[in-house]
Amino acid sequence: FETPVAMEVVICAAPSNNAASMAALFKRQGCTVRFTEDPADVSAASFLVVPGVGEFGSAAAWFSGPRYDAVVRRLKDPTKPTLCVCIGLQLLLDSSEEAEGTGFGIIPGRVKGFPQGVRVPQQGWNLVQPVGQCMYAQSAGHAFFSNSFYVPAIPAGWGGALALHGVSFVGCLERGRILACQFHPEISGSWASGIIRRWLTPVVPVRAAPMVKHSGLARRVIACLDCHEGKVVI
Repeated sequence: FETPVAMEVVICAAPSNNAASMAALFKRQGCTVRFTEDPADVSAASFLVVPGVGEFGSAAAWFSGPRYDAVVRRLKDPTKPTLCVCIGLQLLLDSSEEAEGTGFGIIPGRVKGFPQGVRVPQQGWNLVQPVGQCMYAQSAGHAFFSNSFYVPAIPAGWGGALALHGVSFVGCLERGRILACQFHPEISGSWASGIIRRWLTPVVPVRAAPMVKHSGLARRVIACLDCHEGKVVI
């Protein structure tokens, strides 16, 4: 059961992304959803989503020019509710080992590829464990990942959660009203829906429980996939 939340969420309509399934997630939360390519909408949105599927270079290319400027200005203001998903999280950094392209540069550093010998892509459910005090990821839970590249550590000035796939990596980041998820919240069940609900309607941050040891990917199955206008929707 999803608690209705009467809010408009604006989703960046970049090509080759998970916008359709992200829209379904917010509609389940009771929100209205609108897609945009307009930098003015990026600046003015009450809630903005930067979705991502694909590779770093093509995503960075779409966010060039006025769209790049609008997103960067917004991300520099932690009071503006902004959600970045998958490649969207990686774009917060300067660059990536995956491909040429200029990230948003909000977090200094370079996105890394999983080391040799680690199965790629990471495709499945993995345990995400918050570190320190978090507003959105308030407890550990399993989420669905699909990635071959990762952000190595939670940067100074940010909260967040970690996961393990051969190496420790960032599962999500948060700073003020900015939330960035390496996992896909739209297909990660009730735990991730709770994170999104708290992003829409903030609550008091809590200190996370101590992290526990685990071996990485969990054994789970996606129950259902569907398509809408040629895009996968969960």
